[in-house]
Amino acid sequence: MKKSEALRLVGENIKSWRHKKGMSQAALAKALGVTAQAVSKWEKGISMPEPSKLPEIAALFETSIDGIFSERESGG
Repeated sequence: MKKSEALRLVGENIKSWRHKKGMSQAALAKALGVTAQAVSKWEKGISMPEPSKLPEIAALFETSIDGIFSERESGG
């Protein structure tokens, strides 16, 4: 998987899951201990969450770390 593809998938998944939970970017950022700007960059495919945040993201959205990178997970 190319980096650009990984960035896109991660961003789409996080955005989709966040919307399904009715969370704002600020609320997700607070839950993960990052800035809302970081969440925005993830969702836009500009940057990737730090590896240390992947288990927290997976747990919050009830998926696996592999699921974060999976096209099936976003539901789209």
